Amino acid sequence: MENKKTSELLDILNSIEDESKLTNYINEAKNTFSNLNFHSYFGDIIKKKNLKKSKLIENSNIDRTYCYQILNGTKNPSRDKILQLCISAKLNINEVQRLLTLGNVGQLYPKDARDSAIIFAINKSLTLLETDYMLSELNLTPLGDE
Repeated sequence: MENKKTSELLDILNSIEDESKLTNYINEAKNTFSNLNFHSYFGDIIKKKNLKKSKLIENSNIDRTYCYQILNGTKNPSRDKILQLCISAKLNINEVQRLLTLGNVGQLYPKDARDSAIIFAINKSLTLLETDYMLSELNLTPLGDE
């Protein structure tokens, strides 16, 4: 079970018919369950992309102390704070969606006007300032207005 894709695991789960089989599945898969969280995943991305925390914090327009608390895992960021960090780090849409999921704040939804504009900003690698300006021009709440 270790190397199975999420979709394959979901197929297995959908085929389970009773609790005893569920118990077997969970016992077999215990070691493969992800211990990922927002803090560790974002930290890995920062390291992989060789981003400096100080520059990321400056670009994110989040209070320095609060941002360090987010980055070290002592504070759980809101959805907009996660988006501010992701845009500042120039993450792609898949990385952003994964971080939103790990932050338990809900992924960007293309049927929502504000989310659609944010998806566009991410895909076009807009800065946070450009993103907030675009959101304002569209009469949508900027990310920094939380």
